[in-house]
Amino acid sequence: MKYSVLTAFVLGTTGLLLASGGSDSVDSTDLIFNDAEVHQYRLTYYIPNWIDTMEYNKEDNGEAYMPARFCYKAPGGDSIVLDSIGVRYKGNSSYTLAKQNAKKSFKLAFDEYKKQSFFSCKKLNLNNCIEDPSYMREKIGYDIIRHYMATPRVAYAVLYVNDTMIGVFAQVEQVDKNFLQRNFAKSGGTLFKAGDNGAALDYKGPNKVSYESIYEIKENKGDEDAWNHLITMIYKLNDTLSGVDKIVEKTSPHLNFTNAIAHLTWTIVLSHFDSYTGTGRNYYLYDDPLSGQFVIIPWDVNMAFGQLPYQWNVITNSAFNIANLDVRPLNKRIIDDPVLKNLYIACIREMISGPASAENVAKEADRIKAIIDPWVKLEPDANRFYPYDDFVKNIDEDLVIPDGFNEIRIPGIKSFSAARNAELIRQCEAGVAYHPDMNARATAKALHGVVDARASAIDVDFSLQGAGKSLSLFDGNGRVVKRRTLGTASGNVTLDMAAMPAGIYILSLTNGTTTLSDRVVFAR
Repeated sequence: MKYSVLTAFVLGTTGLLLASGGSDSVDSTDLIFNDAEVHQYRLTYYIPNWIDTMEYNKEDNGEAYMPARFCYKAPGGDSIVLDSIGVRYKGNSSYTLAKQNAKKSFKLAFDEYKKQSFFSCKKLNLNNCIEDPSYMREKIGYDIIRHYMATPRVAYAVLYVNDTMIGVFAQVEQVDKNFLQRNFAKSGGTLFKAGDNGAALDYKGPNKVSYESIYEIKENKGDEDAWNHLITMIYKLNDTLSGVDKIVEKTSPHLNFTNAIAHLTWTIVLSHFDSYTGTGRNYYLYDDPLSGQFVIIPWDVNMAFGQLPYQWNVITNSAFNIANLDVRPLNKRIIDDPVLKNLYIACIREMISGPASAENVAKEADRIKAIIDPWVKLEPDANRFYPYDDFVKNIDEDLVIPDGFNEIRIPGIKSFSAARNAELIRQCEAGVAYHPDMNARATAKALHGVVDARASAIDVDFSLQGAGKSLSLFDGNGRVVKRRTLGTASGNVTLDMAAMPAGIYILSLTNGTTTLSDRVVFAR
């Protein structure tokens, strides 16, 4: 599916989706990201002391690749062999914590030494799940956010080196030029990656030198204004000189708030704090040439489902009073703006009743366990980070590991989702008030419901005292798309929706001192 960042949220069969900006097409990468099976790879190095060379390349040689023979055992039993691909260790904590273990994370570069690809992939990431006894955080976490935005695909793989099984890995798609071509209606824009030292999207002045150590250009087709585009967006996001109420209006031409709301929602729902919301890292920014807006692409999800507390309570942490909002300007704009906050609340409700519901997470966890369990049992004991019983237990419940005088608690996939979702429902109910004196309807559907796609208008019955009343309809980026001045205390207004894209909108009625607002869903 190709995603267009021009559209608002759209209700789909599995929840809130982004509308497609292009038609689906046959893609050979679908074969190796088929998650109904565990893929089998074998690397054969050309030198006996390959471990020493791999470690040297990782630590002292600029993460250089070394050559190896690659073999893929296809599902039908045949083998695909590539004589020379590039191989290196990858990751930060996933490398250092596994320093004494053979099961480190690998990056495979199929085109490092010759022009070739593996089912259209130039690179492939094999992540070792070192801090995830369930092996599922990346898989389920990525799959949830994929309902809302362009996201790397994940499957499972078993890796052998020479004749030795190394272990079970989460196989994650590389975010590169091929990824952009598959996921966006128009590729060719600049792709930035957030650095590991925290990329908070705070303004550091007009000079690109101030940003080059924080954001790294990964893909660029010679756009000399690439840095200027990024700096302009960051400046608009942080500019408060013209009034807080104008920030979203001025920033939205440069930044897709629909995408940003979904990303914030996802990090909060999964307590994924090793992200922009917490540590300020692990994301890409794509400067989409079709819309002119930057869009977030998630990355590195192994700490989702509350694995990195970030000094917060992963179950009860507030979705609204987030402690670091003053140093996370993007999230602060969403929560401070009343329209975007309503959209954020709507997105939380949709996500925890859709792909991130406790029921869906449990069902997916059971499905994945059935697929990978036989292979997890076969992992060499010397390469395990956790006993097999911990793998089984952490799917259902929290895992408590003694650590000196303390203990380490790793939330269970199912237990976390049930507890966190219940808490977020409570927070949303406490954090937004619905106003029964404002009712929007179309084809007999009330506000909070789905307006029939065949309806060309939304009828609004209103009742509000005071002068200077107006009715506004805001889209997913917080922009006014319809506005009516109201001359009476009560009555009816019809908003023409024939040319409007489907999505979640915020309807706001105000008299200058009192504002009544709520969401309305217009579905296609």
